[in-house]
Amino acid sequence: MTAYFNWPVIAALCPNLYFSTDGADYSTVIETMDATADQTTNFTVSSGLSRNQVHVWATGVNSADTARHFVHQQTITPVGGKYTLTLKPGQVYIVTTTTGQGKGAAAPPHQRGAGLQVGSGCSTA
Repeated sequence: MTAYFNWPVIAALCPNLYFSTDGADYSTVIETMDATADQTTNFTVSSGLSRNQVHVWATGVNSADTARHFVHQQTITPVGGKYTLTLKPGQVYIVTTTTGQGKGAAAPPHQRGAGLQVGSGCSTA
């Protein structure tokens, strides 16, 4: 299955994402959330897509440990436009020929109450 994203729109909504303006670079999202064993996959790059290095990022979707979220796994150099990737269960992978990615350091604000007062001063009709 192949999916195409409108990267300029996504980049406008999420400015930390990178996208290609030359039409050759690509990114692919692969999920193995329901897999029960490792899967070896073979890729062939064609149709004018980049044959440059492929950067593999992964997020362990079942892990609460943020150190396992969006982790650079490896960089693969395709040979003759082909490469192999072993996918582990319970992951979301991003395979991309773009560069500049990295895990953000943003933290959510401290949780606190909404500050609404509840009292007996309300009247009902």
